[in-house]
Amino acid sequence: MNPMSGYSKKRGLGKRRRYKSSGYSSYRSSGYSVRRTSARTRTDSVVGLKIARIAVLVLLAAVVVTTIVLGIGSVKTGEPLEHSSYVAVTDDNNEELLRVVNKTNPLERDYVPELVELDGYQISPLAADSLKKLLSDAESLGIKLSVGSAYVSYDDQDKLYKQEYEEYIKENGVSEVKAQSVLEALTPQAGRSESQTGLLVYFKSGKTEFKSSKAHPWLLRNAMKYGFIPRYPRGSQPKTSMHPNSKAYRFVGYENARLMNLLGKTLDEYSSYLKSR
Repeated sequence: MNPMSGYSKKRGLGKRRRYKSSGYSSYRSSGYSVRRTSARTRTDSVVGLKIARIAVLVLLAAVVVTTIVLGIGSVKTGEPLEHSSYVAVTDDNNEELLRVVNKTNPLERDYVPELVELDGYQISPLAADSLKKLLSDAESLGIKLSVGSAYVSYDDQDKLYKQEYEEYIKENGVSEVKAQSVLEALTPQAGRSESQTGLLVYFKSGKTEFKSSKAHPWLLRNAMKYGFIPRYPRGSQPKTSMHPNSKAYRFVGYENARLMNLLGKTLDEYSSYLKSR
């Protein structure tokens, strides 16, 4: 029985009668009275409600982040995007995986990593198994995906840069300084390219423009499971000093890739972040 009703046969209380006061209805009889909730109680209730709302928002945010990390969502490619159960297995503590190479962190001319051959290209054995599985899974889904470039030696990178450099000056009629400043963000000079590590891969999708291919969204969604990250994603130039390139993916190991995805950091930022801890 509700003690606020003011009515009990056992106690012989009088009949209850309804009254309205301050916008609410209740009951009153001899021996019982309805009191307003104190200001303090109302304040506690409001604070409790706010805390509950914040908790719900935090929970929703956690769900959203988890959804992004796990790659759950819809990407319209015209092909099924079933997720492979494969997870890259490698020693994520290997320092080579997080080596950042650029004009401030160059490699020596005689730096040559251990290499294995895959589909006519040379690549670090750290990434070989995962890359092979990635290509196999893409093929099983009917997605055209293959390697366009992998390891490039110091000397070959030097030849490539000089060729691009001379062609740019000839075609645009600009100064050597201007040509160099533009090309540094497109074709690194020898010693400044991560292709020399054997961990950077440039993909292609047949004769189709890569951004317009089915392989592009599939890689964005699934590369992390194989330990790869987009090396120069859109909007990353202030952090990487390189022009965005949708074809370039860097092997960093599954756990590193997962954390970079979760934190929203490029390899450059993630490497600095770990060093500062």
